[in-house]
Amino acid sequence: FAGEYADAGRFLKQLRNASINSAFLGGEAVFDPEFISSARGAAEGAFILSLPEISDKSFIENYKKRFKREVGAYSSNSFDAANILISAIEKVKNKDPNQIAEAVRKTKDFPGLNGKISFDSKGDLTDQRFSVYEVKNGMFVVK
Repeated sequence: FAGEYADAGRFLKQLRNASINSAFLGGEAVFDPEFISSARGAAEGAFILSLPEISDKSFIENYKKRFKREVGAYSSNSFDAANILISAIEKVKNKDPNQIAEAVRKTKDFPGLNGKISFDSKGDLTDQRFSVYEVKNGMFVVK
């Protein structure tokens, strides 16, 4: 499924209601607790491809306290992206977007929530990591 969690939940629920019990695979945009709740039980056994588990468990607890919900599809990489950008701005000490972009591209081994983050000269990740999750008992579990 190439879409986001809300649509994925409704779509999967409709499939199961139509007695279509094929395997379901969703991308990172489906990795959100709302997918499981909107599918209302139909999500059980669904597979989702997303970032590896977050290594910093305090981030998860602080996130839950602050936002009153589970970590979602873009929580960790948004947090990391913001911190990489802040770090780049601090390095160049000005607001020049070209210098900031260059500092971001030079980022190597940034301690991200899902592992170390490095970019190549074009700004692409050098090591893209993903995990496969299965919905079991209403939770995302690493497969």
